[in-house]
Amino acid sequence: MLFIGLILIVSIWSTKLSSKASVPVLIIFIAIGMLAHAQGFKVIHMQDKTIEYAIGSFTMAFILFSGGLETNIYEVREYWKEGVLLSFLGVVLTTLLFAIPVYYLTHYSVTMSLLIGAAVASTDAAAVFSVLKNSKGAVNKRLGLILELESGSNDPIAYVLVLIFIQVLLSGGHVSILYFILFFIIQIVLGGLIGFVFGILTTKLFVRSKINVPELYVILILAVVLLTYSIAEMVHGNPFLAVYVLGIFIRSRKLMYKNSTTRFFSVISWVMQIVLFVSLGLLIFPQELLENWIGRSIIALILILIVRPIVIFAILQLFGNKYHIKERIFLAWGGLKGAVPIVFATLIYSKGVGTESNIFNLIFFIVIFSVVLQGSTLSWLGQKLGVIEKKNRNYKESISIEEIEYFEDQLIEVLIIKNSCFQSKLIRDIRLPLSALIVSVIRGREYIYPKASLALEEGDRLLISAENREELLKFIEEQHHMINTQI
Repeated sequence: MLFIGLILIVSIWSTKLSSKASVPVLIIFIAIGMLAHAQGFKVIHMQDKTIEYAIGSFTMAFILFSGGLETNIYEVREYWKEGVLLSFLGVVLTTLLFAIPVYYLTHYSVTMSLLIGAAVASTDAAAVFSVLKNSKGAVNKRLGLILELESGSNDPIAYVLVLIFIQVLLSGGHVSILYFILFFIIQIVLGGLIGFVFGILTTKLFVRSKINVPELYVILILAVVLLTYSIAEMVHGNPFLAVYVLGIFIRSRKLMYKNSTTRFFSVISWVMQIVLFVSLGLLIFPQELLENWIGRSIIALILILIVRPIVIFAILQLFGNKYHIKERIFLAWGGLKGAVPIVFATLIYSKGVGTESNIFNLIFFIVIFSVVLQGSTLSWLGQKLGVIEKKNRNYKESISIEEIEYFEDQLIEVLIIKNSCFQSKLIRDIRLPLSALIVSVIRGREYIYPKASLALEEGDRLLISAENREELLKFIEEQHHMINTQI
């Protein structure tokens, strides 16, 4: 417990170093894990990649759900075609193209080369946006949305391909192509369907549950995430896709406590990332990672400089002149690798395929190389290409809840009961003290903007901001009819 606490504190403070050095924070977390390794400070010793896959699966469930929860479907729907093609066709093309240099530059078989290609085919949203958030400018909105949609949705496709090539290796190639086509369809359809169904059930639970403790609603969603992931896995659906769809569905619905739920899972996502990356660092021996580093660097450069640009340019060419050359270059360079390829590497190991450490170390090396090279230069490249604009706005499009928490003590909630002097009155006819202001009207589970022409009804709750609480409370008590006041 002592060292876990210390590791968490060091990990959090290391984000300041990440911001100054323009290096994705996952590199810092992995380095902390390596320092806590048996060859570092000899604090923790863990070399079981099977256990690491279990940790990876658990943490990725919440990371992907949080990613879906932060995806605004109404913003990204304009670019759904680009997102679908980049997540599906992009992963497939990357797998096929990258397998060629892996096959010719290593001793691996064709199927194993395809497996390695599938493992590193997906991009990582956390790595991309940890860099962009620390940049001195704001990325072009549509490019940011495309990167967000691609990196959030391509993990499930890569996962299916990894499972397919593992099955090919385990069966010795004695499985029909039709089987794998059906397997792919079942994975995607069942995964998406389960996420959608549990999304509907969750919203119904929220509406019908009469729980008096708001925090329990968050725990309810946490339980649903675990159920969604595990049931999708049990019925051979795609668990990554299931929790991602679940997050998107919940984000698209108007629910009580949605903001606090999003904040909670944002925290959980950060905790899971720290746990995942630090534990991944525990698996690495630096001398093994740096074996044949020249050859591995060449392979990684081929992926970054040749394969990724070919895939991006080929897919975006389908949209004609919608995206100019500078935008395509930025999207190509923005395909950072992250935790998912390493989790896939532990999956490969746990299935008994390619148990030699070279495969795990090769995938790990490619991820580290990608994050360091692309992550440290992405913001600079975006500014040079003119797709990252300087943050010179004098306003913010939205504010977070914590920015107005200071005013919590000034908020009073008043219930309008039958025969109240406020019942059936218009907002503009209510004469509150000058120090008070109606912020919102809550009708059932709906928050209504307090327009001047809004007529109040029995059962409505007025959310009132009062600079002078005592003055407002005295005013309410003097009304005699409003005896059911909640503070």
